[in-house]
Amino acid sequence: MFAVGAAGTVLGVVAGIGVGAAVAHQAGAPVGAVLGQSVISPGGFLVALGLAALATAVLAAATAVRAPALGRVPLSPVDVAAVAALGLVVAGVIWDVGGDVPLVLPGLATFAAAVLAARVLRPALRLLERASRGRSSGLRLASLSLARNPGYAVLATAFLVVSVGLALFAESYRATLAQGERDAAAFAVPRDYVVREDLTRLIPVLDAASLERFHDLGAVDVDPILRLTGGVSRLEGESGITVLGLPPASLPDLRGWRDDFAAESRARLAALIERPETLGGTALPGRLEALVGRIEGGRTLRVAAQLETPRGRFVRIDLVRRGDLVRGAVPLEARGGRLVALELEPVSRLQERGADAGKAVSGTLRLEFPALPQVLEDWIGVGGATLSGPRTGGRTIGYTLTYAESARLRPRQLSDEQPVPVLATPGLARAADARGLLPLQVGGERIPARVVGRVSRFPGLGGAGVVGDVNALTAALNAERPGAARVNEVWVGLRREADAAEVDASLAAAPFDTLAVASRRALEAESRRDPIAHGTLLTLLVAALVALALALAGVLLTVLRDVRDEEGEFFDLESQGIGPVALRRVVRLRAFFVAVAGLFAGLVTGVALGALVTDLVTLTARAGEAEPPLQVDLDPVVVATAVGLYVVLAVAVVYAATAGSFTEPAGPRRAEDLE
Repeated sequence: MFAVGAAGTVLGVVAGIGVGAAVAHQAGAPVGAVLGQSVISPGGFLVALGLAALATAVLAAATAVRAPALGRVPLSPVDVAAVAALGLVVAGVIWDVGGDVPLVLPGLATFAAAVLAARVLRPALRLLERASRGRSSGLRLASLSLARNPGYAVLATAFLVVSVGLALFAESYRATLAQGERDAAAFAVPRDYVVREDLTRLIPVLDAASLERFHDLGAVDVDPILRLTGGVSRLEGESGITVLGLPPASLPDLRGWRDDFAAESRARLAALIERPETLGGTALPGRLEALVGRIEGGRTLRVAAQLETPRGRFVRIDLVRRGDLVRGAVPLEARGGRLVALELEPVSRLQERGADAGKAVSGTLRLEFPALPQVLEDWIGVGGATLSGPRTGGRTIGYTLTYAESARLRPRQLSDEQPVPVLATPGLARAADARGLLPLQVGGERIPARVVGRVSRFPGLGGAGVVGDVNALTAALNAERPGAARVNEVWVGLRREADAAEVDASLAAAPFDTLAVASRRALEAESRRDPIAHGTLLTLLVAALVALALALAGVLLTVLRDVRDEEGEFFDLESQGIGPVALRRVVRLRAFFVAVAGLFAGLVTGVALGALVTDLVTLTARAGEAEPPLQVDLDPVVVATAVGLYVVLAVAVVYAATAGSFTEPAGPRRAEDLE
């Protein structure tokens, strides 16, 4: 028995070395180094010796140990081992074990499935025998012989369960890892390109190229994106959450999205966060060179204006006071822009001494801008400032200021009354109050947000975060502090795949060459070139093909065993007048029953293995953590093709093995053989 186990182990190791060398060479890895760290390493030899010992022990136990009984059901050592293996698998699933344990579970699960299939096959053959009564003689004889002597059929079916199950598992896991690499690329780059600031050059995206310049790339969709880091005051340890703003209309077109990320559809999520809101302000005439206003009171105050340029930048200008006038030059880049806020602050923050130190400065002033009569019309005061009087013309401003903060006047925003709707990851969604309100802190400013939907993950969003309408988030943040939020990424999506090369070239040239460009296709190509990923996928493919070949070998051995070991039974049938054609039909039907049983049970086992391992093993083909998590990818076309190929080859093997059987006379030769 040791010789049998050792011989099988040696053949397996030799085959493994050959396959490993071929895979390493194909993946572009050093063959010697790969084999030296695996098959032919000291650990590899110890594993081979362990396998030989284990195979010997299994053979010895199967032939020497008498099977006990559980009631009327005989219980063999193999059954006990299968129950133990199944228990380990269940424990691994329940407790989500880590380390190398999940890598052992497929073997344990396959062994348990093979034993279960063998146990189920015996009563199934008896049912088949009963169902065949009154049918054709070939079907009747095949089912009857299997029901009376199911031993070899049970072993053959168990072998097929293992080989077919592992073949399907290897292929499904290969497809899962390959799809996982594509999902990871799409999750990191939700459109075809993500363009952001190059941290080595520090040139903002929209300063390097306007949105109009991005549209000039060709037939592309351009999504302005806001990405900031913030926190939630009531959550400890959640100071590094991501605030992501994007156009809601683009959400249904994002790549990297999976239906398990949210309970609602993408169209529904887009509708929940959509809010057409822009930052309020007063338009500046294109020829306005200076901002001039009339002021009464407020002698201890300094006034400054916040302007938004046509390109979306913010500049601050001081309004110098001369008598009852304040005046500030409008920078050339801000002409044609908007006045979005006025700031009031004490002339000096450090002059007070003694009992007046830290005392608030209070008073009133009146302010108007003749060239911009609509300024202050629908504005509000924040940070200690209030507005009163008629909304047209000049208005009276009351203020109570400290030497730590400025008071501001700004247009009224929708976010002042209605919090910004956002989607939130689970931890942040739980932090919202009963009304869904979530106090976001972004860039030192607090913006009111309302959680309207929950997402477990979101493309382009790593870890905890919220997602909202880019316009609403930008307006709310800039209303609190002008310049706090500005589009800092651009996502570009191709409308025609054929334009990829042209857009690649354009993004590599000026003015985009000063920015950092991430391409989804480039990430996918990088994963395909990675030696570890390529070798892993290639190994799984080879494993699937080898397992399929072993399944066919099992069918062949089943037929050859029938023809050789059942010779006496076939001699009796020939003696009773059954011809060679009928006998070959009996052999083929027996092989058919075994192959179908093994194929069906193997397919079930393979699907279960794929789901089990994908759930427990979270590594990608490059041995990294999968983000998003792997999801079983079982291509029905590939599976159907493999099953069809297996059936065709199995039929060819069976017919080839039985084509020359039962062609000689049954008389003297068969009688001599039986003596």
